[in-house]
Amino acid sequence: MGRVLVMRVLGARPSNLLHATRKWGPRLGLSIADQGILSGANLVLNIVLARWLEPADYGAYAVGFSVFLFLSGFHNSLILEPMSVLGASRRGSGLPSYLGQLVKLHAGLMLATALLLIAASLVVPDAALAGALRALALAAPMVLLFWLFRRSYYLEAGPLPAVLTSTIYGACMLLAAAALWRIGWLSGPTGLLTMGLGGAMASAWGWARVGV
Repeated sequence: MGRVLVMRVLGARPSNLLHATRKWGPRLGLSIADQGILSGANLVLNIVLARWLEPADYGAYAVGFSVFLFLSGFHNSLILEPMSVLGASRRGSGLPSYLGQLVKLHAGLMLATALLLIAASLVVPDAALAGALRALALAAPMVLLFWLFRRSYYLEAGPLPAVLTSTIYGACMLLAAAALWRIGWLSGPTGLLTMGLGGAMASAWGWARVGV
């Protein structure tokens, strides 16, 4: 009896397995590509800034980026993770309205965050770090809005739009960094602003696509 049960489980329906592979394999591959593009673009930016900037400038960027990662944890907990659970029940015509409510929540949270960062920049004695905090006050809302739209694609449209928007973010960010380096304006604060530019371009595409 046990052998029959094992044979039924292991020998199960190759046609069903093949169908599942064909259905979910491309989506899985695109999801991995999306993560790879986003992480790879940020890694490349860190590498080129480490090579192109003076140690003090890169140190200011690194601290600013660490603060961004810290703040993004609150954004994930308050907006992105609940959206992954609650947004699944609002597919179709209800999704743009729900995303609009999340964008309003995002705007309020980012306004408070920007004011906090600007206040912190006024008391930080190091000029480069103060500039990085002020740049982060502009960049963080755009990058995190891009994260919001990118996560929303998985609720309905699948990973392909997420791949496209991550590509827009990475390409705009890296091209802006290269252009600033070329004209001699690249620094720790402007390195953070390139992230904001990439986030703004990706968010603009996402805003138009989702129809918030």
